[in-house]
Amino acid sequence: RSVEGSYVIECEAMQTGRAYGHRDLCFFFDWQDPAHFGYVHLATEADPNSHHIQIVDGADRSPVTTERTEGVDWGTNEWHDIRIERNVDTGTIRAFFDGTLVMEAVELRFGQGRVGLGSFDDQGRFRNLRISALR
Repeated sequence: RSVEGSYVIECEAMQTGRAYGHRDLCFFFDWQDPAHFGYVHLATEADPNSHHIQIVDGADRSPVTTERTEGVDWGTNEWHDIRIERNVDTGTIRAFFDGTLVMEAVELRFGQGRVGLGSFDDQGRFRNLRISALR
């Protein structure tokens, strides 16, 4: 779905892959084309490539995260509340996992575009997706 202006992505998510450090789900924003977009990468463990807010701008992904936790606990067969806030005026991106702020960044490169859900290497389930204006 294409989104204009500042918005919030909310859903319930369940990671269904095997347990390991990069176990993830991804939340895409500002998608322009396959070489220009951003995504929130929620992973079990933080490292140079995992559990970051990443930007793809005509090259390999690059983290723009300014603050983050050490990772998230996906558990087994557990639904988690996900909230991604995107303020296109200030560039702020904030990601919440079960009500706790787990990462944030400031990025003004794209500002609007499509949103999406998926994973970098794994499988997961999503339900109760809501996209609304950021207030």
